[in-house]
Amino acid sequence: MSSFAQNLVPNPSFEQVNCPTGYTGFPAQVETFMHNWYSATCASPDPMTNCSSNANTSVPDVWFGNQTARTGTNYMGLGFYGSWYEYIGVKLTQPLISGEVYQVSFYVSMAEQVRYAADALGIYFSTSEIRCYSGFSGPVLTHVPQVVQAAGLFLTDSVGWTAISGTYTALGGEEYIVIGYFKPWNVSALQDIGNGGLTRCYYYIDDVTVEKIEPLSIPITSFDVSVNSDKTVDIRWEVSDHDKNCSYTLEKSTDGYTFESIYTTSSSAFTMNFTDRFVSGQTAYYRLKGLHCDGTYSYSEIRTVDLPFLSVELYPNPARDELTIRTPQAQKNPVECSIYDASGRNLQTEIITFDVRTISIAHLKKGIYTVVIRNGNETITRKLSKI
Repeated sequence: MSSFAQNLVPNPSFEQVNCPTGYTGFPAQVETFMHNWYSATCASPDPMTNCSSNANTSVPDVWFGNQTARTGTNYMGLGFYGSWYEYIGVKLTQPLISGEVYQVSFYVSMAEQVRYAADALGIYFSTSEIRCYSGFSGPVLTHVPQVVQAAGLFLTDSVGWTAISGTYTALGGEEYIVIGYFKPWNVSALQDIGNGGLTRCYYYIDDVTVEKIEPLSIPITSFDVSVNSDKTVDIRWEVSDHDKNCSYTLEKSTDGYTFESIYTTSSSAFTMNFTDRFVSGQTAYYRLKGLHCDGTYSYSEIRTVDLPFLSVELYPNPARDELTIRTPQAQKNPVECSIYDASGRNLQTEIITFDVRTISIAHLKKGIYTVVIRNGNETITRKLSKI
């Protein structure tokens, strides 16, 4: 494990409640009875407490099953099926810091009386609130969660609690999270557990955590990445001593915040090399994870390389009113730059004919956007944080 700061999720195990005495299932009652939390759509996630007067939300005998809390006495329940999706949201106690790494987790338990199990429950981070204030409907949210259960690992445990966890490298300014299932209903993508239960998924949620990983020293004296002519990537690092670290793991990301391990070594050498031959996309992000001999770990700074021969730089990022785009290829062939919102809507397209161009983004709302650069057959995507 690592060394962590405080949990940024308020009321993380749902123990701060107003006992539900008139619960009817409408979404506005989530925040009425459960401090800090709310319904992200106008559907009806369920506050489960040991002091509820409603038989279906009184722990442990609750909607679609029987379950005790993982921590304390309370938890939340949410379901999804057809065109009905329930999500819970909360505002973090402080915004995330650009470039910092956060440990993220929550626990789920499947209800016994439903037929289908899902694998893609996750947490979505955003700079702006996703929330419904009126009406009664449950549309699916198609945002891409940054921390999500791995595909094919279906959440079928209805006795205990299963952790969904991962690390997230913040773009900066994220201060809201939404928990739920972010895919359209498709039974072929679910697991039929064969119990003849209700045609839906339903999960109990407890113990939500977002904690910044405090930096611990890694004795790295150099950490370099470079692209070869065949578009493989060479990674080389040097360390000054091995007293604290028992092994090193090289981690890779294609989006800058979701990393996977690609190489681990416990070598006692002071200089180490690795060639990444499985490269896809336009940009690769690399970092080193040092496993200390006492069981703690820490990360190096992130190194980034552009993989195609189309070179693009965006700065500043996060940006406020103006964005500068640097792409030397534009002097020879015009480069198209488009900005898309989280729903995939094209908000702005610019044709760039100089190697450096500054465009106005003052009209964009605060949030996370995708910038797509096209030059002939090559395309590069970048995340842009608007503050």
